[in-house]
Amino acid sequence: MNLKQYIELKDPNTIWRISSEETKNMLDEAVNKIKELETKIIKMNKDFGCELRDPNGTIWEHANNLQIENKQLREAMKQK
Repeated sequence: MNLKQYIELKDPNTIWRISSEETKNMLDEAVNKIKELETKIIKMNKDFGCELRDPNGTIWEHANNLQIENKQLREAMKQK
């Protein structure tokens, strides 16, 4: 019986009837599933992350561009 089947039983006493080997197997199964899902999430983030990004950049990038522009304008005003 796998972890999903134990959960579907919804019997709080079931867990106490599981042998240590079965418990280890269930934990290994859960860990493997978590690793699989983490890998999928990382791949999805790489695949779709650029689509979720604002084409105008972040607020910090915009602020940096404004500071550069402001500095250039001040230098141009000093030269006149």
